[in-house]
Amino acid sequence: MAHGSGEFRLLVAAALYGGHTGTGAAVDPAGPLLSADYPHQTRRPPVKRRRFLSTTTAALAAAAGLGLGALRPAMAQAAGDLPMSSLFLATDHPLQEAWSRWKALCLTEEGRVVDGFQDNVSHSEGQGYGLVLAAVFGDRAAADLIMSWTAENLAVRPDSLLAWRWNPASDPRVSDRNNASDGDLFYAWGMVLCGMRDNRPDLLDGAGRIAADLIRRCTAPHPDGSARRLLLPGAAGFRDAGTVVINPSYYMPRAMTDLARATGQSALESLAADGQALISALASRGPVPDWVQISAAGITAPPAQFSQNAGYEAVRVALFQIWSGLPGGLRLAPGRRQRKRPDLKAVP
Repeated sequence: MAHGSGEFRLLVAAALYGGHTGTGAAVDPAGPLLSADYPHQTRRPPVKRRRFLSTTTAALAAAAGLGLGALRPAMAQAAGDLPMSSLFLATDHPLQEAWSRWKALCLTEEGRVVDGFQDNVSHSEGQGYGLVLAAVFGDRAAADLIMSWTAENLAVRPDSLLAWRWNPASDPRVSDRNNASDGDLFYAWGMVLCGMRDNRPDLLDGAGRIAADLIRRCTAPHPDGSARRLLLPGAAGFRDAGTVVINPSYYMPRAMTDLARATGQSALESLAADGQALISALASRGPVPDWVQISAAGITAPPAQFSQNAGYEAVRVALFQIWSGLPGGLRLAPGRRQRKRPDLKAVP
């Protein structure tokens, strides 16, 4: 993943690899909107860590409420037909111990989710994952800590979106105020889930503001002139001279549908459907790549600074499809190695 990759790997491998601690610091609201290293290239974890990804990814799906008993009926339903309450686990659920271990390894006392694979930084994506899991496990105290730290340290933009990265080794801690749309999506979804579980309408209001700004700042018309729209990875960048660079793993159909229906931002549900059509088209031709470029002529390989592997970005696509009850038609690269796609020809 171009940003937040470590948090995802920490989520799926938390029981295997150690956690980290850090302290918060003030950010400079006048910092630049876009830095030269956004999005940066993901560093792959060591081989021993990579070996456990397939097993621990399945464990994350279970922790999100998709245990084997719930998985079969979910696979027959569309994302909008899965009630949010189906995600919530009881306080005596066996996976509560795994959640406690994850917090001990990955969550600081201040509410910061730490990416140990990328120099102990934090990302909006990691804060979003943590908030969703706190809602799933009914941990209001952890949710409040995560939201408090995020509001103090990442909510530095003039809109309701979050800065994508906080770096304890830089001054200021937030040197790039661009957002990451998947981080905003998961964070807003986590607010909705917490609001629903704990009857907190103020959280639904906050999620609605993020959803509205995602639609306003992070969507673009399809270059082919159709009514379809695309989810931009961030508000700044990713568009140039009739082309749009897209990360397929930024589409999480269930999160988009739940967020749309809870906040009244129906454009997100349409965006999810457009994204599903894009992912299905990619999957029909082979493993879904990390990044693609879209123009009026079709889908092509992205610019050189973006990975076209079916790698640690794209691994999320299959998980999000299953989590959303939409598993059909996706193909994954065989084995444990990242697989590089052949150069993409322009396809519709």
